[in-house]
Amino acid sequence: MSSPVLPREPVDFQRPHPYPHVRPNKDELVEKKAVTIVVGFRCSDGIVICADRQITASGAFKYHQTKISSEEFDTFTAVFAYAGLPGIAKEVHDKIASLLRQLTLEDTAIRTVQETTDSVLSAMGRLYTDLNLQMLIGVTSQNEGADLLKFDGKAVHPAENFNYLAYGESSLIRFLSEKLYSKEMNTKTGMDLGIYLVKKAEDYIDGCGGPIDVVILDQSERSTHWFSQKVIQERLQKMEMQERLLTDLLIRKPFSST
Repeated sequence: MSSPVLPREPVDFQRPHPYPHVRPNKDELVEKKAVTIVVGFRCSDGIVICADRQITASGAFKYHQTKISSEEFDTFTAVFAYAGLPGIAKEVHDKIASLLRQLTLEDTAIRTVQETTDSVLSAMGRLYTDLNLQMLIGVTSQNEGADLLKFDGKAVHPAENFNYLAYGESSLIRFLSEKLYSKEMNTKTGMDLGIYLVKKAEDYIDGCGGPIDVVILDQSERSTHWFSQKVIQERLQKMEMQERLLTDLLIRKPFSST
């Protein structure tokens, strides 16, 4: 299936603002590369995506806004999660969703979403200027199961098994994920891990915070599962109560034969 073709304006490198059509109001402006945390990964029976909600606006003003959203189409459902500028993220989301609703699906859903996303981002100037945006896009359909795409600021491509979007310090998440994540875990366990990772980022990385959002994309059917804050907090408390059991795993003593 060929990529949707969008009109592209001639590039004028002298323009004072690279995206004259993308001008968030003063309440939407955030510091360039503001800290955020989004994790998304494959499990044995689906996809898990989790994120914090804190947005840091210009001048260090902070507020909470969900960074995960979903759209249902005729034959599949797509879930969008972002790190970066909220105004640009919303515009990208809306344009992708609008184009997908106009298309007749002639290829796999995941390829269609990938090509549509690539066209939207290219038309917005991705090839010429930093968009201050990273995205994870989960897709689930009855015929194809669930899969995950990533936009890393440069290209749209199939995501690795474990992914995180983070503007700012991310070594803590890398360390914990390498010790705790396995593709063989199911989405129930994966949900607990995602909640735990986002909470640790909120505890130890400045700029992350607020309620945690979680969505699971089911592998066997075209469905997504969202969870209330009450359920998320209950799962988090159980995970934190077991932190002592992680000591031997995270900080192993040197092997000794004596």
